[in-house]
Amino acid sequence: MKQEKESMIQTLFEEFINSYFYSPEFLETQNIYNNNRKKLHNIFQNIQTKLTLRKEEDFINRVLKDLLYLGDKETWVKLSEVYKKNKSFNNNRSDWDVLAYQVYNCIHDLLKSPDDLQSICDQYSQYDLFKDIPLFLFSRVLNALSRKKFFIVIPCSLKLMNYLSETSYNLTISNYPYLNSLSQKITQTLISCQHLSSILFLSESEIFYYFCDWLDRLKKIDDSSFLLENKKKQYTMMQLIEDTNLEETKLNQYIKTLKRKKHIIFQGSPGTGKTYLAKHIANHLTSSGDGFYELIQFHPSYSYEDFIQGIRPQTSLDGNLQYSMIPGCFLKFCEKAENCEDMCILIIDEINRANLSQVFGELMYLLEYREEEIQLAGSDQKFKIPENVYIIGTMNTADRSIALVDHALRRRFAFIPIKPNYNILRKYHQKYNPDYDIKPLINILIELNQTINDPHYEIGVSFFLTETLQEDLENIWKMEIEPYLEEYFFDETDKIDKFRWKNI
Repeated sequence: MKQEKESMIQTLFEEFINSYFYSPEFLETQNIYNNNRKKLHNIFQNIQTKLTLRKEEDFINRVLKDLLYLGDKETWVKLSEVYKKNKSFNNNRSDWDVLAYQVYNCIHDLLKSPDDLQSICDQYSQYDLFKDIPLFLFSRVLNALSRKKFFIVIPCSLKLMNYLSETSYNLTISNYPYLNSLSQKITQTLISCQHLSSILFLSESEIFYYFCDWLDRLKKIDDSSFLLENKKKQYTMMQLIEDTNLEETKLNQYIKTLKRKKHIIFQGSPGTGKTYLAKHIANHLTSSGDGFYELIQFHPSYSYEDFIQGIRPQTSLDGNLQYSMIPGCFLKFCEKAENCEDMCILIIDEINRANLSQVFGELMYLLEYREEEIQLAGSDQKFKIPENVYIIGTMNTADRSIALVDHALRRRFAFIPIKPNYNILRKYHQKYNPDYDIKPLINILIELNQTINDPHYEIGVSFFLTETLQEDLENIWKMEIEPYLEEYFFDETDKIDKFRWKNI
């Protein structure tokens, strides 16, 4: 939590404590909360008592209608309509019974092993039908049954957490472990600052719930939107030009290609700034609206299970191993993107260092046919890449693993060459070292790259983008440039001598 944000939220929390507690509004909210908590507790106890004697229809109603919705018929009807539209849901008693059992078992498992929140949520989130359950209702039940372990997550509290932690979580059950942990940390920070020994009759989860409810209903933070809308600072094209030292026409060409093809790869030799450029373009495109970008890096041991989904061993409650289908980082990224309207960009750094045909799997098909969905390996789940998902890869052409990039994948990406840009080096040192003559270094780099005579292995300028270049240059050359040249010219050592530090 940044200091200015922490100070702002502490000020609001102080106002909340001083003006809200023991007010008629607080007592009314507390009464509703306590009544609902007691109802949920009694309903769950009743379900447990009659579990072995259950009839399917009664069990479905008790778990889904009564426990989740507290008998709210209008909301229950809306949920029913959502499920009926789900292609994997047949809307028969058997499907409703399976869903009810999943909900009950998940709650039961979490109450028995609350410290396994992450693994249990991952396990149950793999069920397609489970994703349609609103997190507020699910967390409300858990909180009613165990106030000290589980926090209620409502839309306003989600905004607060995303604002303070600078994240972009959404209201899905797979995110609940992170949100529950964030709720605890934020509450503990606020309580310690206020020394709240006078309201020990409330649990931390209740304090957090009442605070967020106060922000939403009475303080109406959403309307003033000076805090919880988590407004991003827009990263303009002018800022992008200044930070990358590239021409606007060139940057617009890259952006236009990304929007048209949806998948691009920046390829070039070491030190050409491929990852730097990818991050800044992604920041520019997602800084306005509700989109976001994330970065992952591939490596030789990266697998389909890491990227798409796979069976992972987990310890069950009785200490035995069980194997569950766990979504990989791309499926989790797409799940977050489905809750956004604007561009969501996944940057895959060093994309060619993994076995791409193996890692991508069905994605090879989906990248070309974006409007279609396909069944994923090992499950009945069908998957489609959301329209607002874009991919930027970076590829080091000096890496021998470039041979692993087959022609099928090349057809699905637009490849954009990034070459050493000496003008970037010149502009950088004009800004940070105006008295330093960078021209001799640029001339040596031009001559060196002409000697290398291979665009895949040229030396980029990123090695020399340091504000203390005058002090660092010798170390950079001896420890980074010369070892690279020794490897490249391993059978032509005479070419290296000309570019030894002592000779330049």
